[in-house]
Parts: sequence; structure tokens; C-alpha cells
Amino acid sequence: MKVALVLCPRWDPEFPLASLALLSAQLKSRGHEVEILDINHMITMLDSLDQKWPESHTGMSNVGASEDFVREVFPRYRGWLETLSKRILANGCRLVGFSIYYSNLPMSLEFAKILKKLDPDVKIVFGGPSCLVFSDCLEYIHEEGVDAVIFGEGDISLPRLVDDFESSGRLHAGPGILLKGEERTWKEYQETPENLNELPHADYSGFAMLDSYAGKMIHTTRGCVRKCVFCLDWREMRFRRMSGRRIFEEFSHQLACHPKMTSFVFGDSILNSSLPDLAELCRLLVSHGAKASWGSFAIVRPDMTENLLAKMRDAGCRWLSYGVESGAAQLLGEMNKGVPPARNAEILRRTAQAGIKTIATWMVGFPSETEQLFEESIAFLRANAKNIGSLRCSLFSIRTMQEMAERFDLKPEQDEMFWATKDGANTFPVRLNRMRRTLEAARDEGIDANCWGISSVADWENYERTLMRQYEAHMAAAC
Repeated sequence: MKVALVLCPRWDPEFPLASLALLSAQLKSRGHEVEILDINHMITMLDSLDQKWPESHTGMSNVGASEDFVREVFPRYRGWLETLSKRILANGCRLVGFSIYYSNLPMSLEFAKILKKLDPDVKIVFGGPSCLVFSDCLEYIHEEGVDAVIFGEGDISLPRLVDDFESSGRLHAGPGILLKGEERTWKEYQETPENLNELPHADYSGFAMLDSYAGKMIHTTRGCVRKCVFCLDWREMRFRRMSGRRIFEEFSHQLACHPKMTSFVFGDSILNSSLPDLAELCRLLVSHGAKASWGSFAIVRPDMTENLLAKMRDAGCRWLSYGVESGAAQLLGEMNKGVPPARNAEILRRTAQAGIKTIATWMVGFPSETEQLFEESIAFLRANAKNIGSLRCSLFSIRTMQEMAERFDLKPEQDEMFWATKDGANTFPVRLNRMRRTLEAARDEGIDANCWGISSVADWENYERTLMRQYEAHMAAAC
């Protein structure tokens, strides 16, 4: 049977989505034909060619979920999306699966409506990162045009759904499968792969113009071993990992399939959960002369030694992104990071001296951040500037922390970006001001820094005025 897998804006357009490549491999192994439509990447390229960069393509990280984004982007590409829909339907696709995240849900719903209008019998299936929470699945199944929702990890449930649809001509409920109109079968239960080593190699052949991406993304873990209060990874998935040898086999397979595409990024929350496996990966890459460059997110841990980091550099590691988040020990403790500032500083130093670029993710405006704690963070940046290759900042969002409102003195039921603490000490204008000061400090110390893609202090000041207008309108509407 022919199946289309779709990624709508807004998402990172640099790398092809590894989960679609993995699902494609799993479906093809069962005899199905798969077409991948990375509409997110396509629209980014079209905007670049036309030199049309709508303001909603940059800036606040949740903007894809806004009505403004849909109003601005969708009409421009409606005709193109309709033509694309007609083509995939004419090619015989009877089931279309969407990878859903909160930032691309509105555009996904609009594209699904186009498909359903053209062919009411085509089956629309939602799954992906935002379907790892059962309550979200219950919302999506009621959306217009959605026939089924895959709850949790779709490695087993999606192929089963497609198999049953091909053999019987109808969708069947089952573990991890919610069907519209069959409420009695909606259960918070799923089947997940236990051994990630047994997963097939990701199949990227379905991505159009593969060489237009910055490289390939590969996944080697599920979940995370750390339990940061703001992160969902450890809450939504049990932690599992591939072995070092299996990761090497994935590298080898991808290089054999596309020898000119030699740049990789690990799409995992954590690369270095097992240092023996990481060392084994590096040993195999070096001994086999694999010509690949790669980077990853990693946790700060004291046993990331100079020797291991040198092996990683020799094996092609070009950058590591550490979740530093703050330079204040009190905030790091309240975030449940489990790492003091001195250890962050030491691992940044070791990594930089090994010749690997360091990227530090950085949060401004954590609920308990005071002016004094903010100044401690700025002092950390200044003291460690030479070992920070890049600073990736974000204004703190409470999207994943609504249930912790009492713990962090948050007013209940607030907007995820415009929130405030009950005492009024931490507000959106305060956070905007601190972000500007963070970018100024980074500029003064020669650190490459940005927030939501904005790196210039002058550009941030201009955008800050736009955000303040949005904030004031939001506050006026709430009164």
C-alpha cells in the first residue's frame, strides 16, 4: 500500500526528520510504498528563493502554533499545497501520516483539511512528539479530518495500522492506536521497541533533494537519564540506547547510501549516557577510516576526560551542545540539573581544548531567577567566554511546567510565554530586558550568541518592541 509521511512547518529545516526516515524503513520492510513530504523544508527553501522571510518564520519559538503564522504563511502556499495534495492522491496514497509538534499543529490541520476535501476517503493519521502525552492524543482525535492518532512511540503501532488497513480496507484499533468514533477503545497503552539495536537503518531515500539539507539526523536513544524539571523527554519515554557498535553500523549504512552526505547530527537528548559505548563508537569510526563529521547534545559529567574528548575529535566530532542553562548554582539546583557551575566550566574547558566546538544552551527567566541570580549567570559567561563557542539562548516558557505552578510561585493558567510569578518579580518585560543584557554581555566577551535566531543586539531591540506590543495586547485582552 502507498503511504505518505508529512512534516509541516514550523520545525528545524536544516536536517531531515529521522523519525520519518525510520518509520519509512519499517513500513518498507513490510512491503509498503512510502513517500515523504518535508513541507517544512520545502517552504523554507521557497521562501529563500523568493527572498520572502515572513516575520513569523523567526523569533518566538512557539510562533508556529499561532494564528498569525497560519494567516501569513498558509494563503501564500495554498495553491501549491493543493497541487501537492492532488499529486500524492493521484499516486495512490490512501493513508497520510503527520508528525505533530505543538509548533506545527495548525499547519498540519490545514493541510489535512485540503486532503480530506479532495478525497474524503483518504485516512489522516496523527503521531509524533506531541502524541507522547495521552491527553494531547484525546484532543487531536476530535480535530476535523483526523481519523486516527498514534499514541506514544509509533514503531510498532503505525506499521500494524497500515497492515490492517491494506488487508481489510478499514482502520483497526489496538495498542497505541486511537480511532475516531471508537471511544471505548481509547486506552493509555502502547507497545514500544525494547532493544533499539534491532531497529532497521533509517531510510532517507524518500526525502526530495536530500543534498539540500545540512546533513542527516540520526536517533540512537529514547528518553533521558537526567530529570530536568522543564524537560519532557524523561517523562514521556523510558530510557533506552543503542550500543556503540550499532551506532557505528548506522553511520556506515548512511555513508554507503549517500557517500557525499558526510555530516551528521544526533537528534538525541543525550549522546554520552554510556561512555564505554561512546568510546567504542569512536574506536570503530577511526579504525575503519569513516569520513564523517558529527555533533550532538551531551550531558555534563566529570568523567568526560581529555582522553575521551580527544578520541571523539579524532572520530569526527566537531561540536557538542551542553545544557548549561545558567551560571547560578541555586537555579541549577532548582532546575534539577545536578551539576554545579564549576563542573560546567571545567567540561566546557576540556571540550574546547580538545578542539571540539562547545555550544551552551542558556535559559533566561527561570521562574525563581532573581536579579542577583541573573547577575551570577552573567558573571559565569564572562569568566568562561573563551571556552564557549556558541550560546543558544531562550526566554523561559512554562509550556511544560503548568503542573508545577504552585512549586514555582506561578500564577495559575497563564500564557506559556507571557507568564508571571505571583509576586510580580518575574514578568515578560523583565525577561526581555535580561535577554538583551545577556546578548550584550556575550557580544562584549566575543561569544557567538543568539535567541530564537536573533544574534544582533540591535535586531533584538527591534524585535523586543514587537514582542512588547504583543504582550500589551495580550494583557489588555486578559483584563
